[in-house]
Amino acid sequence: RKRVWRCPVAGCAVATFSETHELIAPRAKLTVRAITWATDALAHDDTTVAALARHLGVDWHTAWDAIEAEAIRRLADPARMDGVVTLGVDEHIWKPSHHGGDRAVISMVDLTRDQAGNVQARLLDVVPGRSGTAYSRWLAAQPEGFTGTVEHAALDPFRGYA
Repeated sequence: RKRVWRCPVAGCAVATFSETHELIAPRAKLTVRAITWATDALAHDDTTVAALARHLGVDWHTAWDAIEAEAIRRLADPARMDGVVTLGVDEHIWKPSHHGGDRAVISMVDLTRDQAGNVQARLLDVVPGRSGTAYSRWLAAQPEGFTGTVEHAALDPFRGYA
């Protein structure tokens, strides 16, 4: 934890300030290591933001703000799509929410086998919609050469993909 300091000089323009450290950004509540751990856990383990926040001893919003920023940074890296040989595609209907609108989404998952022949499923993306058009748009938006590396696609027998 970073300590907060109070300036003892009356009329000080700063009044309070926190420590600075190379491992934690200014105004950040969590270290880079904690954010990396939480984002990795959310991506690879069966966990929730609430559980991660409890482990880190912070509020849900504090955890999510840090995780979301790191996730957005990772999603912007085109290298995350490298090595996809088997692409899994599945539609899903989210449970009702107060947001309304279309609740259908398509999930894109890397189902490529590792050297031992095991699948370590990796969520690549979730896009709104439930159609071949939404799937085609997603494929077209991927980095150049992505579709050339995909040898197999595992799709639901959903007529909308035809």
